[in-house]
Amino acid sequence: MLKETLSKSKVRGLLKSLARNTSTLVENATIFKDIKVMSTSCVTLNLFQGLVFLFSRLYTETV
Repeated sequence: MLKETLSKSKVRGLLKSLARNTSTLVENATIFKDIKVMSTSCVTLNLFQGLVFLFSRLYTETV
């Protein structure tokens, strides 16, 4: 699923956006746009969806 190159900046950008939007109900499209604006590296939709899936799996495994 995540065949693109992961970098710390891409993952950090997603985590920052999720943290900013955690208390509001926003669509994934809003978070994706936020990452594209704030990130210095290119984040594709495929990579974004893969990371969101990965984080949701990590969250459900720990809760």
